[in-house]
Amino acid sequence: MKIVVAGQGAIGGLWASHLAKNSACEVSIFPTSVTYSALKDQVEFTKPFNDLTIDFTHNRGLSEHIAIPLATRSHLNQASVILVCVKAFNVATTLSNLLPLLNETVVIILCHNGMGTVEEVASLLTPTMSLLAMLTTHGAFRAQKNHVIHTGIGETNIGLVKGSLKREHIHQITSCLHSALREVNWHNNIKEKQWLKLAVNCVINPITSINSIKNGHILDSKFTPLVTKLCEEISLVTQNEGLVISAESLYATVKQVAKSTANNCSSMLCDINSKQRTEIDYITGYLLQKAKRHHLELPENHQLYLAVKALEEGRT
Repeated sequence: MKIVVAGQGAIGGLWASHLAKNSACEVSIFPTSVTYSALKDQVEFTKPFNDLTIDFTHNRGLSEHIAIPLATRSHLNQASVILVCVKAFNVATTLSNLLPLLNETVVIILCHNGMGTVEEVASLLTPTMSLLAMLTTHGAFRAQKNHVIHTGIGETNIGLVKGSLKREHIHQITSCLHSALREVNWHNNIKEKQWLKLAVNCVINPITSINSIKNGHILDSKFTPLVTKLCEEISLVTQNEGLVISAESLYATVKQVAKSTANNCSSMLCDINSKQRTEIDYITGYLLQKAKRHHLELPENHQLYLAVKALEEGRT
């Protein structure tokens, strides 16, 4: 199976490195920095780029250099799967640039925090293209430009969000990904998994970002009233979306995730610390959009949203 990984951040580097070592996959990588410059010069873009060497550190500490071809026009046109590992706010632009170079039956997999990108890109796809969502709990950190560290073992869930796939095609994609980086599971209703991850992120990411704390500290008693209220508000939205996520079960899941990632810096806090744009508009922002549609008010979530936006824009 021919796979192109778009994006060379921590998760893109993690997947590209594991796929490169899997004999069942032929992988190339398309950094977004190359995407935009290369597309401006189509003659240059037809020439092969040098391989990208990733210094990859496995979760058990072993490090190795992994050479991965940088994708050319031919790689993109022949790809069976495009795995898009960019920030949520870059998904639409990345696909807009890549779609003219892809074949009509390509499967596009989106891997990012938050929700809302499917609505943004659905109209860009042809009727024969399929769109999948990927949710992963593997931990990865990009220590330097081409140095990726696998910081924690997790699992990956994928499922169809637009289009259709035959059972054998689903099995082929799932098996290829699973053999590269276990565990990978297919879900016929990935929306439930997406909403649960979004709900947890709506609690952990803003609180850790505003207070500049690691994930485990949200379990401190002083945050209990806020976490409780956030879970109650989020549960109202999920119920109106046709999902059964109670405030109590969400609180339990938040506690579990906070404990298992206690020493981690949330992606949103990392973005704030590095003065980068966060994905708050696709996390709490998406939640607030859905709440408005259902005529619900979420005062605690709204306050957190405004506080993160102020940090993001350097107003505090």
